[in-house]
Amino acid sequence: MLQMQINLKAILNNINKIHQISNKKVIPVIKSNAYNLGDIEVGKYLSDHGINCLAVVDIEEAKRLLEAQITADILVLNGIFPHEMEFCEQNPNLILSVNSYKEALDIVEHCSVDNLRVHLQIETGMNRLGIKSVEECKEVIALLKSAKVKIEGIYTHFSSLNNLEKQESEFKKYLSLYKFEMVHCAATSTYRFATIGNFVRVGLQIYGFETNDDFTQALTIYTKPIAINNIKAQETVGYNEAFIAPKDMSVAVLPIGYSNGYSRNLSGFVVFAEGKRYPVIGRVCMNHLFVAVDNKVNMETKFYITCSELPIKEIATYLNTIEHDVLCMFHIKDREYLR
Repeated sequence: MLQMQINLKAILNNINKIHQISNKKVIPVIKSNAYNLGDIEVGKYLSDHGINCLAVVDIEEAKRLLEAQITADILVLNGIFPHEMEFCEQNPNLILSVNSYKEALDIVEHCSVDNLRVHLQIETGMNRLGIKSVEECKEVIALLKSAKVKIEGIYTHFSSLNNLEKQESEFKKYLSLYKFEMVHCAATSTYRFATIGNFVRVGLQIYGFETNDDFTQALTIYTKPIAINNIKAQETVGYNEAFIAPKDMSVAVLPIGYSNGYSRNLSGFVVFAEGKRYPVIGRVCMNHLFVAVDNKVNMETKFYITCSELPIKEIATYLNTIEHDVLCMFHIKDREYLR
């Protein structure tokens, strides 16, 4: 037994809290399979509960949501290719991003309908995607207007909290070029501090992974032992005799390993059960890991790989990485969605 449990109601509650804090409407980012929590399930629930716009990374992700009959608007953050234009024209709840004059030209040359919906993305320091100058933006706007493309919004992606004022100042240069209905620039790390816009575009925080007292982690992963072995002092556990028992002890074997995304580098970390933390010992195997346990534990004990008491943030810190990286590691088929 190895299960991933996703609390959809917690995600919606987190979104409402972000709205209250920022005083702006929220565009939930559900790219990369909703940070590995399930884009269709998350997207459907949010759309059914009044969320009007979702963000994904590309057309392929948007197709999944449309095929699931999700009715919210879908903002596609990457640019599109000419061969994808026909699909975009057939789905009026798609909103495309324009990241350069070339992308605008591709849209104009291949678009055969009026009022195709777009947002302009502006480069303000990330140097990833976006229009790079006011002059280029003016040319993009003129070109799109000539083709009756509907320019609904404008946005940027701040690279960090550092020099936020400088990035905002750069973004402000573009806001007077057109009457934009939607303006968004802030993400998880910046929405509390950004002063511009009527929307915020948030990913990690809606799932509760940028933890604080106000937010609930929406993900729980748990399992039960498939064996509990009683071993003697000086016996070894796992590959290469990596752990030598300092005394007589009990070792639980859990059915999760690096093939499920539990990194080998988490040897020495902990899992949570019966109100306390138990150490992971030996080397993490492809399909198993070992936990030093006490007499409170039996074969029906639930061991939590992550939960509110053992958040993803702690795993990321232990691995010297970020929460996004940890989330994308997990490969667990058995999922339960709490509504």
